[in-house]
Amino acid sequence: MENISNSPNTEDYMLEKKFEIMLDMNNKKIANEISKLSSMISKLNDEIASIKKELGKGIAAKAPVAEEPLEYGAREIPSNSVRPKPNDDLKPRYGDYSPEDVPIGKIFYFGNKKPR
Repeated sequence: MENISNSPNTEDYMLEKKFEIMLDMNNKKIANEISKLSSMISKLNDEIASIKKELGKGIAAKAPVAEEPLEYGAREIPSNSVRPKPNDDLKPRYGDYSPEDVPIGKIFYFGNKKPR
């Protein structure tokens, strides 16, 4: 008598069933990932729509600011970052440079050279 578990038809049938089960599992995983991605996309679309709505409200709410004209003789005062300091020399620097002012390493870069 021939053993049923060793017959070629039974082995082919088992391999086919294994293959079908593996394909089903992979299809379910892929379908699950696709559904997660589609829900994420819909959430992002909702967020984008709400942000656009808020921006539209913000732009509409801003009224153009009319600048008041300066009186005759009045002048604008520059901000602190632009205003020259009273102690500074106001002469332009033409040729009055020292090696510390412009280090050669900042101008020419030769890569990461480690000291030996």
